[in-house]
Amino acid sequence: MIEFTEIHIKILLVLSDMEGYSNKQLTKLLGMQKTNLSRALGELEEHGVILRGEPRKSMEGKRYTETPYCINIMHPEESRRELKFFEFIIKKTVEMNKGSFCLKLLKSKYVNKLIEKYRFVSLFNILKKYNDNDVFNRIFSQSILQPACIHN
Repeated sequence: MIEFTEIHIKILLVLSDMEGYSNKQLTKLLGMQKTNLSRALGELEEHGVILRGEPRKSMEGKRYTETPYCINIMHPEESRRELKFFEFIIKKTVEMNKGSFCLKLLKSKYVNKLIEKYRFVSLFNILKKYNDNDVFNRIFSQSILQPACIHN
């Protein structure tokens, strides 16, 4: 599995809103050089963390198409892999002490989609493995209990 860097985490945080962003948009949003960003996007794509969406009309209203990147939400038959990937991201954010990233990720549309797809208890079982870390325990309780889909 990929060894996450600060750049990878920043990219995943932006993509966690599930809107999809082109290389050009990500360059602007993250304030990075295109070559550094392209390398990081390539690494994430190569490991199946993100994928390229269908080409679409430019979000900037110009007359060209762009190809958005998005977090890879897998098919139901790949659910075990998808939940393992979610666990891997959480583990890495705990190890890297990235509390602010973890809070934003857990409040994202990406996590809401995982909850809708696999139910709250599946994600909770992953998160409770880290309940011995007081900072992350507080973050998990502040964020994961908030999505409306757990109340349906």
